[in-house]
Amino acid sequence: MFKILILGNGLSGSNLASKAYQLFGKKYRTECTYFYNFENRFVSNLADLMRCQKIEKAEAQCACCYFNINPDLILSCSWAYKVPSMVVEAIEAYNFHPSLLPLHKKKTYVQQNLKPNDITGITMHRMNEHFDEGPIYKQIAFNVEKPNNKMELLINGIRATNQILLEFVNEYPDILVYPQEDIKNV
Repeated sequence: MFKILILGNGLSGSNLASKAYQLFGKKYRTECTYFYNFENRFVSNLADLMRCQKIEKAEAQCACCYFNINPDLILSCSWAYKVPSMVVEAIEAYNFHPSLLPLHKKKTYVQQNLKPNDITGITMHRMNEHFDEGPIYKQIAFNVEKPNNKMELLINGIRATNQILLEFVNEYPDILVYPQEDIKNV
């Protein structure tokens, strides 16, 4: 049984959970657990597919919370808490960051003060002991037509996340990552 722990919130997090379950399920016998930390109206849609568990900040920062699930892989999207260092050292863990790293560490595309025709995107990177500093697996950039249209940004981000996830699943477990300083952003 291949166990995946998904960390997420809202539409982005629940999209990742359902897509990861669907794509990995074609490759492995898969069991998914979804941790979320804010009220999430999308959880009811996932409850039939996987175990969903709301956890609070103190739990999210406690290593045993992760080790109790004993996942083979952790995937994160829209997760507000730092995963403990001992967890990311012991378990392969990747985050979908809603901007192009290393340019916008700790910022989402909503926080970047974007203007029409700016470029932003999604970065999937391996988690390490620091926020948004792990080596990069893939990035997809997209053009911002209407920066104040948060729904447009969200939809473009979900499309990019799904495309990166498909490539990740197809290449897994032979994943190559690159140091952020080697990445040339558009």
